[in-house]
Amino acid sequence: AGAVWILFMAADGGVQDTVMITENMAGFELLDGELQGDQFGTALANLGDVDGDGNLELAVGAPFSDNTEGDDLGTVWILDLNAEGGVESHLTLKPFKSGTPGLDEGAQFGSALTVVAIDNPSGGPVLAVGAPEAGTTGALMLLMLNPAFVTHDNTLIEGTAIEDRYGSSVADLGSFGDDGTVLAVGAEGVAVGGDYQTGNVLLVDVDPSGSLTPKSTLNTNSLSLASGGQFGAAVAALGDLNADGVPDLAAGAPGSFDDVGIILIIFLDENGAAESSKHLYKGEGGLPAWDGDGVAPLGWLENVGQFGSSIANIGDQGGSGDVIDLAVGANLFGDGAVWFLHMANTCEP
Repeated sequence: AGAVWILFMAADGGVQDTVMITENMAGFELLDGELQGDQFGTALANLGDVDGDGNLELAVGAPFSDNTEGDDLGTVWILDLNAEGGVESHLTLKPFKSGTPGLDEGAQFGSALTVVAIDNPSGGPVLAVGAPEAGTTGALMLLMLNPAFVTHDNTLIEGTAIEDRYGSSVADLGSFGDDGTVLAVGAEGVAVGGDYQTGNVLLVDVDPSGSLTPKSTLNTNSLSLASGGQFGAAVAALGDLNADGVPDLAAGAPGSFDDVGIILIIFLDENGAAESSKHLYKGEGGLPAWDGDGVAPLGWLENVGQFGSSIANIGDQGGSGDVIDLAVGANLFGDGAVWFLHMANTCEP
């Protein structure tokens, strides 16, 4: 079924309190088994207070949700949250409903989510939604929503090759100096030299009207990353880390090094190419290494941990003023884990 955990954080990265959102909790009463097999919570996006009720709205992906149009088509839930992290009300966005056409059975709509920073004439948010199994290549859909979360316009962009899984992840990087913004879109299934699931990250220009135009491609060859690692399974906007006037990003390759996983901090130029990068991996980039007995200090990163399966920029939680902090998922570490990395101005933990 899946669940969403709301974590109330302390400045040192510790967790002060938690709330688990799943079916049949107060405010989220569903039919028994309604979320069964849906993988509710696969992707999240903070929409802000769209309806002006003083509460945040949260978009939640459930990419294996079925509906009358087909199995595993996917759903995005909109949850109206209260100050305690509970659910006040909810609604759904589904393909082929409320003006969101263009996807077919098995598309996995809701696998990735981000709010897009362009003006919307209807007054609601603009939401980018990944559907990595749409068609044969995967797709990204841009939804123009009104304050009642009804779609009044949408744009679809597809991948370029079979089994790319385009739309595996998405993040709004911000402006590169022009009007509009730039999205980073992961395609974790891209094959390179016969090696499947090597992956890449594509940058897409979004003009103020919501039109989508490919800008550049970041691939493993240019980043000195081995093939087969699912590069692009996760992406996160980092702002302009090196103060050169161009946004930078983090990208995960959780299948790298036999599923141990790695994340890359990528410094971009104005054309969207990688000027340089830092690899964050056990023993590299400021992360601890394994000891002589093969045991990682503080439980750090087992084999098959898939470090980098998700990434979020959580701001400067420690108040140090040194760049930002990252939350990094490792979905095969035990029952799953989130690592909080307090970054330094060298962009290392």
